[in-house]
Amino acid sequence: MALGATLRSVSKGLGALFGGKPEPEEAVFIEALFLLFGHLARADGYVSYQEAELGERLISDLELTRAGRKLAVENFERGKQGGFVLDEILRRFNAVHAPRAERSRQLIDVLFELANADGKLRPAERGLLERIGQGLGYGAAEVRARMEPKKLAPKAPDVRELAIAYQALGTHAEASDDEVRQAYRRKLSKMHPDKLSGQGVRGDALKGAQAKTVDLRGAYELICQARGMK
Repeated sequence: MALGATLRSVSKGLGALFGGKPEPEEAVFIEALFLLFGHLARADGYVSYQEAELGERLISDLELTRAGRKLAVENFERGKQGGFVLDEILRRFNAVHAPRAERSRQLIDVLFELANADGKLRPAERGLLERIGQGLGYGAAEVRARMEPKKLAPKAPDVRELAIAYQALGTHAEASDDEVRQAYRRKLSKMHPDKLSGQGVRGDALKGAQAKTVDLRGAYELICQARGMK
């Protein structure tokens, strides 16, 4: 399972810290990261193969020394087993890394990415992420907003596709929005299946007209998207 952009960035930044024994503040970060990841992985009652593999992959990509790897593995296992006080772990982290500061943001970003690794956030994971986020200084609404899937911006139409769409309407890119609308209505009026059926057109000819109408609507919608027309 591949690491996402946030995990790759963190692993690259932290990997260099483990050439020897980690500094105390970085040891606190690693302890919190793997303990909370283990706890998050077990939030729904069991640790999936994908989650265990992701934990191993993260440890591997950090290129930890023997001491660093031992620290990470021990805390990942501890997180899975529970038996610790979450608020106490967060207090220890906040005592070294200020709430909402860079390390705090990095930690919550990594945990969100780990939780989303299988493509879904389960109720137990959501609840735990909300508690962790609030413990790191983020508001409940802010954390919940992070859990919502991001809407991707529509892809800009290809230049060649647009040219074909204008040709289908019998107009051009320099035409005004009103001229484009008029060109579409004229074309639609000429080939609309209902009109052709009233003129006695039947069979394959009528089916062909129906297909052309669908194509015409598709071309018009593409042009509307490119122009921001409604």
